[in-house]
Amino acid sequence: MIALLLFLITFQEQYVKETQLVYEKDPYISRAWNVEDGLPVNTVNSIFQDEQGYLWVATYDGMARFDGLEFEIYNHANTAEMAQNRADKVYRQEGVGVWVTLENDGVMLITPEGKFKHFDEKKGFISTTVTYMMEDSMNHMWFGTYDGLFKYENGTFNRIITRETASQNRISYIYEAPDHSIWMSTYDGLLHLYDNQVDIYNISDTASENRFNDVLYLNNGELVVGSTNGLGVMKNGQLFEPAKFEMLKGEEVLYIYTDDEVNLVSTSRGLYKYENNIITLLEEQPGKSIYYKQILKDSKGIRWLLGTYGEISQFTEGKLRKLSKEGVIPDLYYSDIFEDRERNIWLATTRNGIIRLKSPKIDVIGKEEGLSGNNILGIFEDSKGRFWIGTRDHGVNVLEGHFISRYREGGIMSRGIAHAFNEDHEGNIWVGYYEDGIERYNDEGVKKYKLGFEKGINDVRSIFIASDSTMWIGTHGGLVKFDPENEEHIKYTKEDGLAGNLVRYIEEDPKGGLWLGTADGGLSYFYDGEFNTINEEEGLASDNIRSIYVDKDDSDIIWVGTENRGLNRLKEGRIDHIGLKDDLPDHIIHHISEDENGWLWMSSNKGVFKVKKSELNAYIEGNNTFYNIIQYDREEGMRNPECNGGFQQGGLKTSGNDYWFATQNGIAIIEIEPNTDNAVPPIAVIRNVFAEENMYDGKEITLESGVKNFRINFHGLSYSAPEKVRFRYMLEGYDKGWKEVSNEYWATYTDVPAGTYTFKVLAASNDGVWGRQVTTASIEVRSIFYEQTWFYFLIITVVGITTIGFSKVRYQYLMRKQKKLKSVIREQTHQIRKEKSEIESQNQIIEKQAKSLKEINDAKDQFFSIIAHDLRNPFQAMMAYSEMLIEDFDEIDRQELRESLKEINDSSNRLHQLVENLLQWASLQTGNLKLNLQQFQLNKLINKNVKLVSPIAQHKNVTLSITSEEEITIEADKDMIDTVMRNLLSNALKFTNKGDKVEVEIYARGNTCYLQVSDTGIGMPEEIRNKLMKVGADTSRTGTADEKGSGLGLMLCKDMVHMHEGWIHVESEEGKGTVFIVELADSVC
Repeated sequence: MIALLLFLITFQEQYVKETQLVYEKDPYISRAWNVEDGLPVNTVNSIFQDEQGYLWVATYDGMARFDGLEFEIYNHANTAEMAQNRADKVYRQEGVGVWVTLENDGVMLITPEGKFKHFDEKKGFISTTVTYMMEDSMNHMWFGTYDGLFKYENGTFNRIITRETASQNRISYIYEAPDHSIWMSTYDGLLHLYDNQVDIYNISDTASENRFNDVLYLNNGELVVGSTNGLGVMKNGQLFEPAKFEMLKGEEVLYIYTDDEVNLVSTSRGLYKYENNIITLLEEQPGKSIYYKQILKDSKGIRWLLGTYGEISQFTEGKLRKLSKEGVIPDLYYSDIFEDRERNIWLATTRNGIIRLKSPKIDVIGKEEGLSGNNILGIFEDSKGRFWIGTRDHGVNVLEGHFISRYREGGIMSRGIAHAFNEDHEGNIWVGYYEDGIERYNDEGVKKYKLGFEKGINDVRSIFIASDSTMWIGTHGGLVKFDPENEEHIKYTKEDGLAGNLVRYIEEDPKGGLWLGTADGGLSYFYDGEFNTINEEEGLASDNIRSIYVDKDDSDIIWVGTENRGLNRLKEGRIDHIGLKDDLPDHIIHHISEDENGWLWMSSNKGVFKVKKSELNAYIEGNNTFYNIIQYDREEGMRNPECNGGFQQGGLKTSGNDYWFATQNGIAIIEIEPNTDNAVPPIAVIRNVFAEENMYDGKEITLESGVKNFRINFHGLSYSAPEKVRFRYMLEGYDKGWKEVSNEYWATYTDVPAGTYTFKVLAASNDGVWGRQVTTASIEVRSIFYEQTWFYFLIITVVGITTIGFSKVRYQYLMRKQKKLKSVIREQTHQIRKEKSEIESQNQIIEKQAKSLKEINDAKDQFFSIIAHDLRNPFQAMMAYSEMLIEDFDEIDRQELRESLKEINDSSNRLHQLVENLLQWASLQTGNLKLNLQQFQLNKLINKNVKLVSPIAQHKNVTLSITSEEEITIEADKDMIDTVMRNLLSNALKFTNKGDKVEVEIYARGNTCYLQVSDTGIGMPEEIRNKLMKVGADTSRTGTADEKGSGLGLMLCKDMVHMHEGWIHVESEEGKGTVFIVELADSVC
């Protein structure tokens, strides 16, 4: 990791600028929560963490419990035990709970079980202001108030000290000495409680100088007391002001801090350090009311100092650093500071809610660190350990040791967009530019090369040195086999078999074959002079390739990142896709590589992430339901999580065991092996269980009888990256194994059999560190009455009794059977009469069916009459015009000839269309036309039909447009859908006036595809709309340009859509256009 970068500013030559400046990495990542995020009010007085891991926030509008995502508010409105909402100080007593002081209303105890208990004068305490809380070594709680000292033990409050004067009863601080006696600073003297007696000490006869603020033992064993007039020492039963503290005379000592290494004294003048009997002023404050009021030593040994007017500083290694003045932390009014179990620092503010500070996991080098620009492109490390860094529009930077060389315009290297770098076997550095060819850099200088004059040939995206020293260059004009000596380059394009001309990425496998990624044609594999293409037709997720990685453990596995469809794995002819549905953070993969620990590193537009390769392979093969993924973005220190790509070197694994990634704002640097020895996993908690609108809490839950469906709400208490917590859960006794999810906090179960189950959940941080403690809850699903044992015994008893009774009844039945023979004969006679009646009814039905068939046949006759009429019209038109041409051939002019031929051509086209539709309709009616289902891209088919009718639209000056939410693949009969689309477009154009528009819209909702053709034409009256697409109905009309139609095309559309179990609907109003909507259910792939 970069802790310090030193850059020296010098000018070597006119084209090179070297830079050196002191740089410290961003020390903290800050994030704030306020009322907009769920806090009840922005005034926060205290913040702490309870035993379960929840954060509690004391505000002037109640208490708020925070789990990293949501605040749960407790106030007088929903918690009766909370006497009022103005919560002030907090203290967590291990095993007892959390004590909260209420403004002028005693204290409140929140037990580990979440119960609230209020203590005031009715329960042995007081309702006045509580100034200080302390827990002694015997786990007793002490409370300093404006009305004396109280002690809480064995569930009871006792008043310990009541003085004669109000000033002595006003206790400001309580301290337990090593001998277990209690010292108290008051507004009128220093009190010492020991052996059930109290001594009082004053430092002066002047009452104002006997007001004490603080008292404690320093690390040298001295008991010091802070007063309004300086710093005193208690020694041999006497309180006095020694000469060594003379410089503090007249200053109010407001706060004293001590630990094993340092003693600090905060006064009305400033901050002092006391060491080796010498007191030294570290910082002088501008006013008496500005001072440090709280000091916290964190787990890293850094001391945090909170000031009264927004000052926040750090004291470490004997030096004081003012973070608020440097702009590292906002200059706000801070009221409390706290470090949680994950080593995050929390700041409570009086106006701005709470702020979390955490150390970044990522370092960033950008313009403010000395680079010529922030938008980083290609990154490369050469054999000398130098880093070559390309930027967008700001040229090339070379980082060597502690120096950055920036190459300027007009110098030896181009200033523009540097995409690609590489080093050949002779130590030459090659740089590729956008639309500016390549340059060779060595000790002799720089030489520029143009690769040709073809389009895109000098837009260089990749420079690759093969194992045989051949230099291959990927450009947006194809692949170039580069010849640096004779410049007799060999160029390959699509005409030579290359998948596409936009070559972005080149990789080599152990056989010497080249894998080539293109932006416009998928993958090419180049071996022995031949290209083999792998694209979407072969199963690739996308033809827009962004990155390639040849697996170092198995060269038969190729990992391919795309622009818009996530990750692909190619293995032994099989292609698998991994995308957003598989929990990848993004669908664009700029870079792929692997570290020594088997993690695949990838960069995207949503940050950097790494995946355990073995787990990902197991997931792809179906041997596991989850895989480990760790994501890096702003939460980890990236200034901008959007990484760059579209060129070979968007990511770099350095010799220093770091990963460098090109982003929109600097280079993001991540340790390959971060130290996770002290990583703290999240605490998994089970919030509650919901079943049929009932909510259950606790670790042992019994559902109501008959309830078999329920949802379990869980969470992981983590505050470093709460949105990135992952979970593994299972319902033991029901689930077959663990399920892993991210960004999901519910487990849903349906139709669970009766029984007792144990729900288990684990949580992991974004570092991939899983908690060892499984959180559990017992859930009993009670059986319904017919599922219980007693019910089965009851059924057996009933069956036995019934069997005995049935035997007796059967005997009696046989005796009566003979008597019923005559009755049977009568019934049979009645049955014969009934059957006769039924035959007569069936004859009536047959007559009705015959009548219906005749009506259908008459309709068909009428329909074929219409068809015959429509067939006759084109023939008559052709005959008439052809006879006229023959008779007047010598007299007709060219314009009349052209118009007559056009009429003949239009009649031929109408005749062809009519015959084509008629043949297809006839095939449908006879059942000869069957569905041929296949998967195809609907967008391509629509575009083809729109292109076919575009000349007609242009001729009529009709605007033709297509709207699609996304690329849609459906399973249907491609030829039928093609016919439907052609007829709907033809119909829309036929009845649309010049200057109007026709719009095609396709979209998917779930598995259903919708195809909509709408026009702003003449529409149709209700009479025609009701008869539309019915056999025998005459709905033929003349188009806006006198086009003829039979209505057969729409009937054909209806029948073909119905064959797909689909639905076609028309909406139209005369004069306002028409909309046809086709719905194809369960067709989307």
